[in-house]
Order: sequence, then structure tokens, then C-alpha cells
Amino acid sequence: MHEAADQVVQHLFDLYGPLAVFGLLVIAGVGLHLPEDLIVIPAGWEMASGRFPMFWTILAAYLGVTGGDTLWFFVCRRFGGRLVGTHWFRKHAHPKRILQVKHLYDRHGLWVLLVSRFIPGSRTVGVAVGGLVHLSWGVFLLVELSTAVVSVGVQLGLGYAAQRGLSTSGPLHWVTIGVGAILVVTILVGIIMWWRRSRQGGVHIPRARAAWLRGLRSRP
Repeated sequence: MHEAADQVVQHLFDLYGPLAVFGLLVIAGVGLHLPEDLIVIPAGWEMASGRFPMFWTILAAYLGVTGGDTLWFFVCRRFGGRLVGTHWFRKHAHPKRILQVKHLYDRHGLWVLLVSRFIPGSRTVGVAVGGLVHLSWGVFLLVELSTAVVSVGVQLGLGYAAQRGLSTSGPLHWVTIGVGAILVVTILVGIIMWWRRSRQGGVHIPRARAAWLRGLRSRP
């Protein structure tokens, strides 16, 4: 599935350049099941190869990420009560995950939104619950616009460094490969450990009361 997605992304990159980066990221924020890193990291690669202009690629990636998140936040804040029980909404934010993140919001507030930006698979639900609890626009934009600078910069940098490393035979080549290998192994080990603990009942994430979610569904 990821291979097919890669081919679609590459085809759109070939046709539309940085404009495709912006469009894909906005759509991914509100409905397209395509990870952000599958778009931004290849954009960094294209930028390093000279096929994408640096300024417009950085701008497209940043505006695409923040635009997609902001649109998703608006949808959840304005129409969340009507959508939360629909199949479409469940595909993006399952009720179980919503209640877990709502519990974290109750305990830690906006820190949940900030941290979720850097945890794969958590940003969509983090933004959704922020909208459902009617987090203020000022707080949301402050966190979103500032953290996106870091996440977009890191991902573009990874793609850029990877292309530069593979196109040379110097030390940067081996540094890039080494860092990439360490990241992959670390992620895989973390996923395996989490999966084993969850199978053994060792992972328990508290949830907010289901009555809160039922109350959202009953709103006009």
C-alpha cells in the first residue's frame, strides 16, 4: 500500500512540483489516508536534487501542514457533534482514541496538542479532540504554527540529507545511512515492545467518560 502511495506522490510531484506538496498535505489533514512524512521527506529529496526550488518547497510544505491541520480543527470544532458518530469520522478518530486523548486534555491541557505533533499517528486525533473541546483559536494557532516549523524542518532536512548522502561517497553518505538505520531500528523495537505489552495487558490508557462523547452526538 505504501509503495502505491509513493508512486502516486511521485507522479503528482512530477506534474505539479511544490504545488503538489501543498495540495497533498492539505487533503491529508482532512481526509486522505497519507502520512505527512510520506509527502514532506520526499519533498526534501526533490529539493536536494534540484528539481524543486528550495524557497517554494519549504513554503508549500509549511503552509500545507498548517493549512491541513487548521482546516481539520475547524471541521471538528464547528461540526464535530454531527460528525463524531459517522463512519468517515471514525476512520480518522476512533471513539476509543478520542476518549483517551480527552482524558489527557483534562489532565495536561494544550501540552497534549503540542506533544501529539511529534508522535506518529497521534496528531490527527490530538487536533480533533482540541476542536471537540473548543480549544481557543489563539492557543491552537500558537501551538500549530510554532511546532510545524520544527516538524516540517526536520522532515525536509531528512529528505535533503538522504539525497545528498546517497549522491556522494564521502562521510556524509555513511552518516546518513547510519542515522537512518538507528531511527528505523529504534522505531521497530518500540513498536514491538508496545505490541507485546498490549497483548499481555501491560498497557492501559485511561479514558474520559463516555457520557461526554454521547453528549457531543446529541448536539444539533
